[in-house]
Amino acid sequence: MLARSYAALIRQALNHPWVTAGICVLAAGGAVFAGMALDRELTPEEDRGVVYVWAGGPDGVGLEYMDRQADRIEAILQPYIDRGEIESLLTVVGRWDPNRIFITAPLAPYTERDRTQSQIAAEISASLSDIPGVRASAFGRGGLSFGGGGQRSGIEVALTGGDYPSIFEAARTLADRLDQESDILDNPEISYEPTQPQLSIQIDRRRAADLGVPLDQLAVTLRAMVDGENLVDLNVNDRAIPIVLESETGAVRDPADLRNLYVRANSGELIPLSA
Repeated sequence: MLARSYAALIRQALNHPWVTAGICVLAAGGAVFAGMALDRELTPEEDRGVVYVWAGGPDGVGLEYMDRQADRIEAILQPYIDRGEIESLLTVVGRWDPNRIFITAPLAPYTERDRTQSQIAAEISASLSDIPGVRASAFGRGGLSFGGGGQRSGIEVALTGGDYPSIFEAARTLADRLDQESDILDNPEISYEPTQPQLSIQIDRRRAADLGVPLDQLAVTLRAMVDGENLVDLNVNDRAIPIVLESETGAVRDPADLRNLYVRANSGELIPLSA
């Protein structure tokens, strides 16, 4: 019975090719319109029960300034703790840079709250945008959120050009357009800051090897004398305080002073960087 029905349908299709082609075209068009009407997403929305807050201040500000900004952010988050949507806060100021804040806010179990992780993060981000003197946003991580630490999910764009001023101007224009017109991207961060002084140091690796000076000793010495070396985080009254090894005031006043620094070789001997 099934074979006879199938043979009859095949004969009808072969006897009326234009009708068959028209039906196929209509079916294909209907599939396209149905596909366009469906919701589109790369992965389903996830609720991992944690909201992260990242904030960055102007270059050159100190820990005291960012600590005050952290207090403002925590004040915005406090009502969520009072309502039971956020269970606790872990705030770190100055771990990656003195003008950086990173807050971890674990949420209550999803059975004990009415809103999702993304809804809470979106509402917090709207409130954070009202804080002057800092760029802050709240976000939640999903299965495709790679990286850790202070990294946020998003995309990176590399701009090239003939000189740094023109590249920076183009980057500022792009960042402003993203802030004003994008519905899915916010708080763009430009890695190049023209007001941030930079110093490039080239190490003669062969000479260092001949003198028995490990490269990691060079790196630690330069970081401690120029920018400070973060040794460990000390927890005091639920606050993470970074312990930083720094040079005494006035030890390095000019890039040429770096030549007078000493590093310890494998033999225990102190070798000047000028060597």
